[in-house]
Amino acid sequence: MKKLNVAVIGAGFWGRNHIRVYKELPNANLSSICEVNSERLKAAVKEYQVKGYKNISDLLKRGDIDAVSI
Repeated sequence: MKKLNVAVIGAGFWGRNHIRVYKELPNANLSSICEVNSERLKAAVKEYQVKGYKNISDLLKRGDIDAVSI
């Protein structure tokens, strides 16, 4: 089964939970995170080793995203 490429928009309190869960799911691939707060984005990208975006438009230009969690 192909893994679902998921991006999470928002790395605040609930966003961090979404990020953690998608990273742990066997049929999901956490591909990227979008967060306007630079400090929060930097911390999440470092912790989860994924691509980070500050701008939603840049994130959505990717052709490999199957789902987005907000």
